[in-house]
Amino acid sequence: MFPVLFNLGPLEVQSYYVLWTTALCLFVLTSRRRAVARYGLDYDDVTDVLFWVFLGCLVGARLGGYGDYWSYYVAHPEKILRVWEGAMSSGPAFLGGGLAGLWRVRRKGLSLGAFAESVAVPAAWMVGIGRWGCLLNGCCVGRITSSPLGVHFLRDPEGVLRFPSQLFESLGAFAIALTLMGLERRLRWDAAQAKRGAVLWPLFLILYGLYRLAADVLRDGDRILGLRVGQYLGALALAVGAAWLIVSWRGRRRFRG
Repeated sequence: MFPVLFNLGPLEVQSYYVLWTTALCLFVLTSRRRAVARYGLDYDDVTDVLFWVFLGCLVGARLGGYGDYWSYYVAHPEKILRVWEGAMSSGPAFLGGGLAGLWRVRRKGLSLGAFAESVAVPAAWMVGIGRWGCLLNGCCVGRITSSPLGVHFLRDPEGVLRFPSQLFESLGAFAIALTLMGLERRLRWDAAQAKRGAVLWPLFLILYGLYRLAADVLRDGDRILGLRVGQYLGALALAVGAAWLIVSWRGRRRFRG
């Protein structure tokens, strides 16, 4: 793969940071446009909330990196405070961003349903794009395999073939994005619909949870009681999404009644 895209003198421009930074920026810009144009939220309020979501994602991603490689940090505790080094994780990033967003939406008095619907599709695209950074960087690798699907990563010290789990996860995220886009257009979802109860975001949580539970089976790395941190968070996302969808459905029934 290609962990370094190009060099600017002594500076290495790494694919991981370029693609994940691009993905995060597109998420923020697209979410804001959708929140204002489609779901009727105030531009300045949405900008404020997305700023905190962005910070929450960064904190969650970094903390998640500790969980994904906990055995390394147990062996090297002096590395814990070196926050500018080490891995990041998308599942905890969603958790951190979601909690920060929920707090800020409540504080600003915005419609939670409208804001949640505005970020659902961009969130899926963000993961799909960002995972290509993981693929090119050679991190988040899959388990060793002898199948034709196996690839060799330059940074793999074992020099073996592994499942390109990052590619599978990217395709899964793109499939979620297209599914939500199709549903949004079919239902002609708008601000009035979203305020009666969110549907796209709960569905994203459900589909993302299922995707993490399945995809992380092929991922290499530390496990806790046989499961990766991403699988536990996937189960949490699935449960929260299902509960949210039920609450939205009941709310919409009361509204129609």
